[in-house]
Amino acid sequence: MFTLLISLENNTEIKIYLKCNKSQKFIAGQLGVSESTISRELKRGVYPLQNAQEHANIRKERFAVKLWAIVKNKISIW
Repeated sequence: MFTLLISLENNTEIKIYLKCNKSQKFIAGQLGVSESTISRELKRGVYPLQNAQEHANIRKERFAVKLWAIVKNKISIW
């Protein structure tokens, strides 16, 4: 299944168009996506992608620290 990820810029544009009372059809045409893509995004909720990216980066750093601790432990055993 192909999933189109809405970028941070597109997410912001959707918010602006909604505040201007533009239709989903209009928004889809402006962004070059299907109406169903816009509909799904709105059902999901237009969320701040920047926050989502920051949370992903934090989780990635935590994983890297744990992984490094495991590697150091294995090296010390050898």
